[in-house]
Amino acid sequence: MNEKLKEKISHLEKVNEEKTESLRTAIESQSNIDNLLRKELDVQLAIGELYKEERDECLSKEKNLINAITELQESLKETYEESDKLKSEFELKLNEYTQQISELRTEINSKDHELVNCNELMEKFRVKGMELGKRCEIIICFS
Repeated sequence: MNEKLKEKISHLEKVNEEKTESLRTAIESQSNIDNLLRKELDVQLAIGELYKEERDECLSKEKNLINAITELQESLKETYEESDKLKSEFELKLNEYTQQISELRTEINSKDHELVNCNELMEKFRVKGMELGKRCEIIICFS
């Protein structure tokens, strides 16, 4: 019986060692898995930070773009208003100059008629034989 007991103890020790080794292997595996999960978590956190930085950068760029668009819209509005103002001023000046040209043409036509009348008078006086001095007096009177 002693021998059986020794065999049984030997067998139990062997099973115990196998179970201990199996447990040690399972613990090491669990430890490796935990390390891998920690590394995965660290990588995920790093990726999350990168995404957050990228998002913040995109938001900043979006804000800058919105500001640039707003400035361009204001500039375009000012330019359009200035263009309208210049167009109105141009039309006013054009009307003034057109009126002045019309008045000058009327005055030129009037002077042309006066010149034609004076030439006709001078021709009549020349034909009638008036003296040169009287002609000059008449011209001076018309001036």
